[in-house]
Amino acid sequence: MKKHGKITKYVLLCAAGAVGGTVNGLLGSGAGIVLIYALARLYPEKENREIFTLSLATVFFLSLCSAVFYGAEGRYSVEDFLPYALPAAVGGAGGSFLLSRLNARVLKKVFSALLIISGILMLR
Repeated sequence: MKKHGKITKYVLLCAAGAVGGTVNGLLGSGAGIVLIYALARLYPEKENREIFTLSLATVFFLSLCSAVFYGAEGRYSVEDFLPYALPAAVGGAGGSFLLSRLNARVLKKVFSALLIISGILMLR
């Protein structure tokens, strides 16, 4: 890839990260949607599993940053999230286990269906 191409890709990755971070900070969710779309376009040679994993690692960092800032502002308490934190961690481990075993087309369909269903439920 030419140097100009690498610089352009880097700028686009930074922009996607900034947009994803902003969405995550505002909504507490959604960065993965932005990042998966951007990463899939910027890394067409990577498999979906790699894109999902890279997005997830980034979202973890974004979520941690958001949680620290929200916590510093007193927007939540530890007691608020303790009841579902451990089950969510177990679910995350289960999801990462399934990621390596599911067909890439199935993953895309599950992700798309989740977006559609979530969107419909949010409008209620």
